[in-house]
Amino acid sequence: MLMPVWIPPSLNAGPGRVKVVYGVTEGTKFFVNRINIAGNNATEDKVIRREIIVAPGEELNTVKLNTSRTRLEQLQLLQFGGRAHEPDFDARS
Repeated sequence: MLMPVWIPPSLNAGPGRVKVVYGVTEGTKFFVNRINIAGNNATEDKVIRREIIVAPGEELNTVKLNTSRTRLEQLQLLQFGGRAHEPDFDARS
């Protein structure tokens, strides 16, 4: 997730010096609502769920999300292509 960052110019820090101030605006937080497993004919759902390290109610963490996908890919039970559908994000600040 990207956040806008702006650097307002400030050149009055003294001779031979430049003052740099970073401004960061926090974006919208997303939370995991529920995790649906559909079309699984390869194994029991609990085998898939144990590899998913994000949990309902948690703030969405892209590192955990990507790690979960990697763990699922390593099972070699599922095929990954494009997304079947876009995730249903529940935005709460």
